[in-house]
Amino acid sequence: MTRPASKEPANDLEAVDWARVASGPSSKGRVELIVLRLANEGRERPQEAFLTGEQGLIGDRWSRAEDSEGLSQVTLLNSAVARVIAGDEPRLEEFGDNFLVDLDIGTANLPTGARLRLGEAELEVTSEPHLGCAKFARRFGHAALRIVNRKELVPLKLRGIHARVLKPGRVWLGAPIAKLAAD
Repeated sequence: MTRPASKEPANDLEAVDWARVASGPSSKGRVELIVLRLANEGRERPQEAFLTGEQGLIGDRWSRAEDSEGLSQVTLLNSAVARVIAGDEPRLEEFGDNFLVDLDIGTANLPTGARLRLGEAELEVTSEPHLGCAKFARRFGHAALRIVNRKELVPLKLRGIHARVLKPGRVWLGAPIAKLAAD
């Protein structure tokens, strides 16, 4: 007998050591999932994708959204955090973040202006906040929303980060992600 999927994860999110979960590698990691956000909350999980400075992630519905400053062209989420919140693999695409990565994306490691190489592309972390919203609560529950928006946890970037594309390039599943040295 198959149990229906619950919107609330089975684990107790309040008991999680979020600093440990969000830590990840600090300088080099890898892309674990690519997600294209489609119309009507649809999702596609391509094996590879292409990023440009003009459109962000090609094929993503947000690439067509108006973002005159380019502060939210692409989003990245720590894959370990996503797995704790979502509870199972099929739900990882529900976050709607373009790239789930094995990397510490917290403010202490990747402050605004930090640069990353993602596959062949180069990104810059922007100041655009990325917090949980009503859609997030609907997908993962109110407990998860409270956790990702908790003031003392916001620097861990549990909900992810926004970035802009500085150098176009191809990104694939398993592609390396690396923090680049500051200029």
